[in-house]
Amino acid sequence: MHPNAVTPSHHVAMNFRDGAGRSVRLIVTEGGILREFLDYWEAPSNCGYSLSWWRKAVQAIGLLVDHRAATQAATGLPAPWGPHYLQTLKMHLRHGTFVEVDKVLACPLGLHWQGRGERAVWEAMSHITRFGDFCTERYGWPWLNPYAMLPVPGRTWRRTGPDGAFPRGDAGRGRLDNERVVPIRIGGGGPAYGDPPAFPAGRLDDLLGAFLRRGAREGQPRETRLHLRDMMIAVLQGAAGLRCSEPFHIYVGDVEEDPTQPGVARVRVHDPVDSAVPCPGPGGTWHPVRRADFLQGQSYVPRNQTHGGTRAGWKSPIVKQDGRYRYFEVQWYPIRYGVLFLDLYREYTARGGARSSPYLFLNDAGSPYTIRQYEKKLKLACLRVGVEPTKAAGGTTHGLRHHYAQGLKAAGLSESAIAACLNQSDERSAETYTRPFMADVARQLRDVDPLTANVVIPGLSSRSAHAPRARAGETR
Repeated sequence: MHPNAVTPSHHVAMNFRDGAGRSVRLIVTEGGILREFLDYWEAPSNCGYSLSWWRKAVQAIGLLVDHRAATQAATGLPAPWGPHYLQTLKMHLRHGTFVEVDKVLACPLGLHWQGRGERAVWEAMSHITRFGDFCTERYGWPWLNPYAMLPVPGRTWRRTGPDGAFPRGDAGRGRLDNERVVPIRIGGGGPAYGDPPAFPAGRLDDLLGAFLRRGAREGQPRETRLHLRDMMIAVLQGAAGLRCSEPFHIYVGDVEEDPTQPGVARVRVHDPVDSAVPCPGPGGTWHPVRRADFLQGQSYVPRNQTHGGTRAGWKSPIVKQDGRYRYFEVQWYPIRYGVLFLDLYREYTARGGARSSPYLFLNDAGSPYTIRQYEKKLKLACLRVGVEPTKAAGGTTHGLRHHYAQGLKAAGLSESAIAACLNQSDERSAETYTRPFMADVARQLRDVDPLTANVVIPGLSSRSAHAPRARAGETR
């Protein structure tokens, strides 16, 4: 079998004869002929393509059908669609759908795709994005390809080759129809202003209670009903402002009770490469060992130096140099979440037997927990509490960091103090986390300048048909 060939898992491609006796190759799923593809084949703009072009289109769109169905079956959510999903599909086409679980390759989606070459991926993505554009224009579906949302000249201008993330979608055509390539400037105005993408204030407790295990029921013990691990990560982000990747570098021994605040957790996030970890030495002594060397002795690599699903980045935050230890301490706000975290930590680490990994957060197989696994749990938790899992709604890992910063601002901390809590080296870079919501700005304007008088222009009547009426109890 060709290395780029794939055995269909949720569809078959079958040849039919139309009324004119022409052979038509269509996609058939459990629900019958894929109507959208039949309409796509009959579209006037698609007349004149060769059988070879259509064979490739069927294969590529069949991959889309399989991947959407497999994702829906694995997550229990509606079949995905949109730019973020398209990026995930491209990644799985390029690198395959296998992941390492406890040093064994597994395929959670059940597709068992191997990786493909860049050219093969680009051709498949070109057909998929072209089909996505058709579905949007014909049925009003959301855009699949983000570049398709640009004006027509912009879409042509943004056509990409094999290295591009989103091909425009005219593979095999060799022409641009009547579209003219016009130099344009994207986003000619000033920067767009939107509300901070923060997780909603006052909803963190609701979110923590929504990290439910499968089959969870009321009345069950907390450890069997909730994902304690994911609750802890969400607390570190929403009540300590950690970046998405930073919790995944924490070792079990990096957490202890704060000696200056009994009952509160003290969490130190160490440089994953150059900081040290205390190791037992001869005679019962302890000595610091560089973390990269310590991990190598356990057949691991620092997670910011690896690739694939286990990778966790490191953005060089401000750290404290304490001998051979390089770390920063999390700053809880509100402080009660530091109490909750210590409680969850003790309960989480007390379960199970011996650990084979130094990392605090592990999956059910005992391997280091991944960012992607956490993001899936967070998405489900957000949906359970009615928060859309999008950047704009704050239902993302970064939205929790914004939530923390907005809380610090509401508490009256200075910009420099907030930057320090966020471990930002530049105070100005923290401003993006503390910019105000437009509703708050409008409310402040009403407070400082309430509507109590009319505009009086010399030579014109002081009362006009358009003058605002006095509020109840007010005098003009």
